[in-house]
Amino acid sequence: MKKNHKIYITILSFVLLITTIAYIALDKDEGYHEYRNPVNNGLASLTKFDAACSDAGTSVEGIIFLTRDKNSLSATVVADLIVGGADDMGVEFSIPAGLDVDKVLCSFNDDTSSKYAYVRAWPDGGHSIYIAKAHGSPEVITIGGSGTAVIELHSNGKIKLEDIDSLDFVILTANKTRNDISIQITH
Repeated sequence: MKKNHKIYITILSFVLLITTIAYIALDKDEGYHEYRNPVNNGLASLTKFDAACSDAGTSVEGIIFLTRDKNSLSATVVADLIVGGADDMGVEFSIPAGLDVDKVLCSFNDDTSSKYAYVRAWPDGGHSIYIAKAHGSPEVITIGGSGTAVIELHSNGKIKLEDIDSLDFVILTANKTRNDISIQITH
């Protein structure tokens, strides 16, 4: 009986060893990489804004997400806007000279074409982004409505990051009501 007992223990040990090796070999995830949480990485500030011109029935509210790393700044402007039916000036976002426009996404009146939005670069730097503004662009058709705009910006390298103390945005509704936004940059 002692001899059978040793055989059973040897077989059991061998099966356990094979099972462990198989588990380790088959449980490897070849595509596994260390997970880095992408939420709010580099987020430097959040700045809320709103501007409304009750005479024109035009308003905008949103937030600016400012991110930075060692060598650059990026900003994402997310805005919900309403433009009154008689307002031919719409909403204007003035972007500071240190930033370039990467992308503008606009869903004004659920239309994904570019007929309600355009970007103008200024000779001295900076940009203006117009939503539902008829003046200055024959392609833009003005009718009242609402939508969302997402504006992606990045530092253009023309101004050194260490020379930027603040980013100054202006948001204008119906060419009457203005919201000046100054985001301080810490070094």
